[in-house]
Amino acid sequence: IELMIVVAIIGILAAIAIPNFISYQRNAKTSEALTNLGAIATAEQVYYTQNDVYMACAAAPANVPGTTKAAWVTNAGFTAIGFTPVGNVYYQYKVDLPTNTITATGDLDGDGVNAVFSKNLLTGVITKPAAGVY
Repeated sequence: IELMIVVAIIGILAAIAIPNFISYQRNAKTSEALTNLGAIATAEQVYYTQNDVYMACAAAPANVPGTTKAAWVTNAGFTAIGFTPVGNVYYQYKVDLPTNTITATGDLDGDGVNAVFSKNLLTGVITKPAAGVY
């Protein structure tokens, strides 16, 4: 009986701990998007001070990564501004000049609904996806 009680308590603790652990993992992965948006914005500002124009950057990597990291494949725009992330990425990054917006698009939970973070180059305003979209 004591052993069954111990097993039941461990089961209850696991039922509480596992969802929290998964949530903490997602939060850690989403921090990549915010960090890289800031780094791209800084690189764009440096490029702007040197050239009096922002640089458009095509989406990289080419496909939106899913639940696993994708290799970073740089392109001319990101090379020109001097941005290269450290290692592989969970998000696809793009700089769109007509809207002066940097976007990070990803699908961390693999449900087919992309989470989009964005930062305006001129105002610095960051937009996050709706609650529950990862």
